[in-house]
Formats: sequence, C-alpha cells, structure tokens
Amino acid sequence: MSQELEQKVQIAIERIKMASQMSEKYFEAPIYICISGGKDSSVIQQLAIESGVDCIFHHSHTTVDAPPTVYFVRGEFERLKSLGYKTQIHYPEKSMWKLIEEANGMPPLRIARYCCKYFKEAPVRQDKKAFIVTGVRWSESNGRKSREEFEVSASKVSNALRIKMEDQDLERKMFEECKLKGEKICNPIIDWTEEDVWDFLNGRNLPINPMYKMGFKRVGCIGCPFDKDRKVLFTLWPKYKKAYIDAMERGIKLGKEKGKVYTWEGGLSDLSSGLRIKKLAQMTYEWWMG
Repeated sequence: MSQELEQKVQIAIERIKMASQMSEKYFEAPIYICISGGKDSSVIQQLAIESGVDCIFHHSHTTVDAPPTVYFVRGEFERLKSLGYKTQIHYPEKSMWKLIEEANGMPPLRIARYCCKYFKEAPVRQDKKAFIVTGVRWSESNGRKSREEFEVSASKVSNALRIKMEDQDLERKMFEECKLKGEKICNPIIDWTEEDVWDFLNGRNLPINPMYKMGFKRVGCIGCPFDKDRKVLFTLWPKYKKAYIDAMERGIKLGKEKGKVYTWEGGLSDLSSGLRIKKLAQMTYEWWMG
C-alpha cells in the first residue's frame, strides 16, 4: 500500500478509538460495527480489529439480500466468533414482502425508501444508547458529501449534527450541548476513495463478497431502485422477482378493499376482479423496473 493510504488507515483507526472511548465513557458499552457484506464494511471490520477496541459486529438482515451476500456475512461472523469477537444479526419482524403489502402494493422507490428506514436505519439498540461505526464515504454519491467523521442522527436528516474529528468541542457537542437522543455515528473511512478501499482489501489479503468476483460493482438488496444491475439479479434469482410481484398483488388487493383507486385500472374493466388485480401487479412491476 502507498504511504498516503497507510496514513489514512492510521487516521481511520484513531477515529474508531475515539468513538470507542466516548461510547465507554457515556454508554458504558462497546461500539457497534455495522456490517452489510459490502467492500466498505469489510474495510471497517478489519480496521476495528486492528484498532483493538471492544466492539460488536452488527448485521441487519433485510430479507432481500442476494444469497452470496447472506452466506458471506454468515461465514465472516462465524470466523469472527472463532477469534473471540462478539457478533449480532438483527432479523426484522416484517419481510420486504410485508412492507410492500402494507404500502398497498407500491414497491420501494428512490423517493420513497421505506425499506431502508425499516431494515437499515433502525437503531442497533432500542434505547439508542449506541455508538455505531459505518463505511460511509464521500466519494460514494453526491448525497453523502455533506456527511462527516462524527455525527448524531435525527429524525430529519437536515437536523443531524455533523462534526469533524479535529473540532475541539467534539465530545461536548455530541453528548452535552445538544442533548440529542439520536444515535452517535462514526464514519472512519469517510475520506477514502474506491481505489483506497480495494488497495486496502488486497493489501491485507482480506475475504471479499463473491458478488464482486461475479462482476457486480455494487452489493445490496435485490430489487433496489438504485441498483443498475437489478434486472441481472432478477435473472440470476428469479424467485425474488416472483416474490415482488406476488407481494404487489396482495398489496393491491388490500388497497382495493380500502377503496384505493389505481391509475391503470380503467383500461382493465373487461377483466374479472381477480385477473384485474393480477394484471395491475404485473403492470406495477413493469413500471417499477422501467
């Protein structure tokens, strides 16, 4: 690895250590390392190990992760446990299919990401007394360029508190001044590039999700509207496509029972009620994919 990347590694480790110190001081609890199965979380997993801090490796099961991701995370957590580390997998009460039903058949959209809020943004601890570490990076998207090394979450993203590590009032702002009840967040590789991530993983010879070796640049939920490869994923795992359409059908049926009117229904008046709902579900899926 380059000298520049080695410096970034040491800075990232210092950020994790600072988060750990504050977590122990204010919560008397270890930090939570959020593991998704993607390359960035593999980096923070290794950085947490190298930092030597007390931590819990946490994974939120979404019910729509690709099978290779599910098996990769399970395998990594078994490896971590064998090394003496604490791991935690959160299994949600509701599946993606149930959320779609409750949304009257409307699948997740870029402007309506109810799935992320339920599966990934829920607190790792119900009392929110947790300091979590994520693999968020500035270079991932324009939306993440406003993020910082240390943050306090809020119900409205615009109200979140974001602080640089060199801020002399970092600790006071996070725990005393604002008295915010949101989760405390550390983003240790916020300033890393994608090249940095791969150089670190390859330099440390670390295991990576097999999805990358299959040619995918992004590892996430099957069907995610932000994923340009979701048509390919549905081809590889067609049962997920069927599950989405079936959930849309059940949701539309529930919606109609509530009196909801569906835009495309007017052109289907010649069909029976059952066939109409099935056709509406198929049309919703095609619109969603388009």
